[in-house]
Amino acid sequence: MDEEIKIDLTGHFNPHNIYYHELDACKYQLRNDYIFSPTNPLYAKVPWITGYEIDIEYIRLRLNGELTPKKGYPWNGASGPVIDTPATKAGSLYHDPLYRLFRLGLLPLKERVKADKGYKRVCRAWKMSRFRAWYQLNGLKKFAAYAAKPGTQKRDIILRPPAGK
Repeated sequence: MDEEIKIDLTGHFNPHNIYYHELDACKYQLRNDYIFSPTNPLYAKVPWITGYEIDIEYIRLRLNGELTPKKGYPWNGASGPVIDTPATKAGSLYHDPLYRLFRLGLLPLKERVKADKGYKRVCRAWKMSRFRAWYQLNGLKKFAAYAAKPGTQKRDIILRPPAGK
């Protein structure tokens, strides 16, 4: 009988097991670290989420609010009835890692408002019209709460070989 166990991988790896995690159907994978920095004038109007120091695979959030999706980070772009443009890709590259941190329980949900407004501000910095940024922010406010729910992030999985072999 095959054994599949969902766990959080925080310890040691057994070389006889296969470790993996499921990905949603992602459209994009980051080829380099990208830093959303409070010191970058392009992002001067972003409401930074400060006071947290988090560094996990693919995502780093510093105390000053600097957010780095790391090389290899997979994401889908904006969700819903939204056309992917450079602005929505940049906005979702800012927003999606923060929502992953909410799902993992590493960021409190009280910061969701800043994450959503940050999406809008990054999109505006990348030349999205005010109207499009406004209606996309309202879509996040109305329909994205489920995507930030703690405990809903897909977990890593171990496949153990059959016993006695």
